[in-house]
Amino acid sequence: MSDISASYIQYNTLHLPVLSVPEIKPKITAHSLIRRIANHYDIPISSLIGPSRGDNAMVLKRHIAYFVVYKIMRNGYNQTGRAFSKDHTTIVYGIDRIERLCKRDPAFKAGVWELIKKLRGNEDARDSMPVL
Repeated sequence: MSDISASYIQYNTLHLPVLSVPEIKPKITAHSLIRRIANHYDIPISSLIGPSRGDNAMVLKRHIAYFVVYKIMRNGYNQTGRAFSKDHTTIVYGIDRIERLCKRDPAFKAGVWELIKKLRGNEDARDSMPVL
């Protein structure tokens, strides 16, 4: 299997890790990922793309969805925002929040990584978790 590696880019003078994901199958779209994430959490798609702010648990799931779609699709913030019907600044905030939580909580990071592997169809336990 391909190895997942982390690279770094400069963003507002901070070095933030960017997950390098091997090329994905062309039939995967942001909307299909959103549908699969909603199924994973057993929530309606409207909870992820709708205007409702919801409770804190729902907001966290929505931010995880932003992060996962952004990392797997390797699209920019604007394209990811369009998939969720959100402004790119909302996407940036959500992704930054998930990156901060991953740095603070290894168990949370492992859960997010497992979701990414599941959505990519890569359940191989030998794949290493990327540095976020």
